[in-house]
Order: sequence, then C-alpha cells, then structure tokens
Amino acid sequence: MSTQVVYLPDEDLAALRACVRDNYPSFLGRFDARPEIRELGQPYFGRHRVLELASAMPLPARRLHLALSEWGEVLPLSGRAARFQALCRADPPPPINAAGVALDYALFADFVTTEGELGELTLHRFSDIPFHAELDRTDRIIRESVRDTVGEQIGSPVATESEGGWTVIKWVVSEGALIRRELTVGRDGAFRRANDVLEPELPVPLGRIWGVVDGRVVPVG
Repeated sequence: MSTQVVYLPDEDLAALRACVRDNYPSFLGRFDARPEIRELGQPYFGRHRVLELASAMPLPARRLHLALSEWGEVLPLSGRAARFQALCRADPPPPINAAGVALDYALFADFVTTEGELGELTLHRFSDIPFHAELDRTDRIIRESVRDTVGEQIGSPVATESEGGWTVIKWVVSEGALIRRELTVGRDGAFRRANDVLEPELPVPLGRIWGVVDGRVVPVG
C-alpha cells in the first residue's frame, strides 16, 4: 500500500482535530503536537481521501485512520468498522467481483478500522508468532497448546467466494492475543469483521515497540 505525506489547509486540519477530539480524545494531545499526516493510496473511494495520522512519540507510537471527503466531512475509521460502512454508502466503491480484488479490499478495510492500538501482526504460519526467546513452564504449555490445536490451520489470508460476496480468514497477533479473524466483503463493498480470540495471553511482546527481526517487522517490546 503506497503512502504519501500530505499538508492540508487549515480548514481541513480543523475538521480532523474536531473528529479526533470527539472520537479519540486520548490522541488529542498528539494531534496538537502535529503528527505526520499521510494519504493512503487506494482505488476504492473517489470522493474521499483516507488519511493516517502517525505519532511516534510519546511511546507507544500510535496512528489513526480517518476519511476526509471532498466536501470537508471527516469520518473516523480506526476502531469504527460501522463508519467504514457509512463511507461505502456515501462513496460506493467499484463492484468487488474477483477474489484478488476482494482480498485486497478486505485487508485494506481491516487495516484502517482495526481496534488494535499497538498494531497487529499478520501471521502466515505458526512459526511467525514472535514468542519470547525464554519461556517458563507455563509459557511453554501455552505455546505447545496453540501449536497442537491450531498450528496447522494458520495460513496466509485468502478470499473465498461466499453467499453475496467473499470471505477472508486472517490470523493475527494483536496486543498479545492470538485471533482468528473472519472478514466478510459484499460485492457492493459492505464490510464486516468477526474476531475469535483463541489465546488471550500469548507469551509474546505486546507491541509497544516494533523492530525488524529476520527481515520482518514484529513486536519486540
């Protein structure tokens, strides 16, 4: 997904600030410190810009996603899947008629509406889970239980056709929890997310700090 730093006029900044104040009050101080504003490249909404407010400090780093319409309305997206539905109604995307398009769209919608404030790690295999290097007996039991019960099920997201659209199964680690996530996409762009928390307390870093390990960006603290 391409991103580009953008500089907005004062009236748009005021609208963004009002949206942050009303929906994400804990982020407001970061907004006053002028977070970097990036526009996400996306082919779905022609009359809205999907923006990312990125704040590296104070730790943990945080980001928000918002949609700014060409008429100056701002929709909160982070943690607000229902507002993504409103975006679809206000600015309908092209028909989602192919599995590859459905997969890209589902992952985009999930990314900009995620409820995980510390970021999420998408899994492609069991070995992607970033367990702590040293585990005590209880932690080893958790690791082995996860491996034995769902280890072989964990795989990359794939879109399969379902009634009225598409279904994507996505495995993630989010703030220490192992989640099997079902994303449903209608051919009209309607989006739904259902989380099945399989293990709420994996022995992994929570994600307050992320770093590169073996070529992958993963939670390290």
